Amino acid sequence: MHSINRGAIWILTLGLVGLLSSCAAMEGDRSPEPTADQLPSDDLSPTRSPSSPGLETTVEPTVETIIITLYLLDDQCLDFAPQPLPVPNNTALTATVDHLLATQIPDDISLLGYRFHRQDRTLTLDIRLSSQSRRSLEALSLCEQTALFGSLQRTLTQHPDWDIDAVNFTQSGTPLQF
Repeated sequence: MHSINRGAIWILTLGLVGLLSSCAAMEGDRSPEPTADQLPSDDLSPTRSPSSPGLETTVEPTVETIIITLYLLDDQCLDFAPQPLPVPNNTALTATVDHLLATQIPDDISLLGYRFHRQDRTLTLDIRLSSQSRRSLEALSLCEQTALFGSLQRTLTQHPDWDIDAVNFTQSGTPLQF
């Protein structure tokens, strides 16, 4: 009788292990597709597009994050209000620029992508518009200009770890003057 109980326990144990293994496999099948924030930091694509699918600012819980303070213009276009944004630590600067461009560029401007270059303590952000864009960056109202370029300038220069003193803006290599 003892051997029957041990055999039954052994079969139940193997069945339980198999069940747990299949449950773990099913759980893994429900994981979301990797987002752009999970791409390797050595991504060599020359132009980034904040409007690309997967560039949401939602961060997976397993990715080490930091909190960036965004400075967003208020509804009266008078002052900047700080707003926290969790971003992946290994792509914090890019994720911040992605988020600001995606949220601050008006809908009638079609952004193709952007590049940035850092020299010493100055960051140059080169914005590329699509040929399908209904408006140019120069056609932005003063409030829209301040919301876009002011938010980028203040957010990027106020973060102490980035050590950025100035942000220059260009459009396809041509300096933007506002």
